[in-house]
Parts: sequence; C-alpha cells; structure tokens
Amino acid sequence: LKRLHEAFDPLVVTPLGNDAIIREAVPGMRLQALDWRQRIDIAPGVRVSVEPMQHWSARGLFDRMEALWGAFVIDVPAGPIYFLADAGYAKALSDEVLAKYGRPRLSLLPLGAYEPRWFMAYNHMNPDEAVQTFLDLGGRHAVGTQYEVFAMADEGYDDPRRDLGAALQRHDVDPSRFLLPKPGEWFTLPAR
Repeated sequence: LKRLHEAFDPLVVTPLGNDAIIREAVPGMRLQALDWRQRIDIAPGVRVSVEPMQHWSARGLFDRMEALWGAFVIDVPAGPIYFLADAGYAKALSDEVLAKYGRPRLSLLPLGAYEPRWFMAYNHMNPDEAVQTFLDLGGRHAVGTQYEVFAMADEGYDDPRRDLGAALQRHDVDPSRFLLPKPGEWFTLPAR
C-alpha cells in the first residue's frame, strides 16, 4: 500500500474499521470507508459498493470483529464486477447481490485456504463452493483468487487448480468461463 500510495496516490475504498488500520500503516493515504450496502461514485459511470459476505475480521490477537469484512461490487457500464474477496459460501448473500445488481459480468471468487473443512468452511469456500457461487450469480465469467501464492491452510499448492477442474466438470461448466490464471498471467474478458 505504501508503494501504491507513493506512486499513484489512489483512493482506497474499504469496509468500515479497516480505514484506521490503513491510516496507521500509510499516513496520508486517500481513504473512503463504507458500511455494508453503501456506495461511492469514483469516476463517471463507475461506482463501488461494499456488500456483506461471510467471514470475520481480525488483524491481530485482540481485534476480532472490530472492523467489517466485505465484498465489493464495481458497477461499470459494461456490467457489474463482483469481487468476493475472502469468504465462505453463502447463497443468500449471492442472491442479494444478484437481485440488487443483476448478473455480474465478472465475478472474482476465492478458492484457496479451504482445508481442513471443519475449521475453514465458514470463512473460506472450496473450489466446488466457488463454482456453486458462480452458478448462483448467473454464471457469466469468473476468475479464481487466493491460490498458488501463499500457503495459508492444509491443502497442497496445486490442489485448488485440480479441485476447480473437478468441480467445473461436476457442475458441467465450461472451463473457459471460470478462469484460473497462473500468478502474473493476464487474460482478456470476452465481450459477452
């Protein structure tokens, strides 16, 4: 964040409570803290909203649940982009996003840090749940996030890629509609 601030001075949109953490870490950073279901226009035709999702917040041992954990919807003329960030499976919240914004043009869905399920299921979806979330949201296009960068749980490094392939096959979803780029790889989103 410090390097981004120094190079570009971006506006950072964050759920309530996280602004205090960022201000302490990066004095002078331009911030807009939003409550769930609040939105801000950041450019002509571009609006960012914070929506609830299923997780808990904490950055240390003694600050659990003192800030909001949220998903983002970036509403642009080509259609909404839904960034679920770090979340457990919650169909009711997907239904709410779908009703409010329509089918996302692109959904960024987490599919790492999911094992063991007895511990991770509430706050981290597995690849099968990520595919189900994709379908719950109307199934246009998705990109997986939160995999092959840091070891955060018990699954193996390649497990999310393997498990996503199996989930796409099980749910009969064309793999070209749910991308899992290698770290640093880029792609072009199809027009439709």
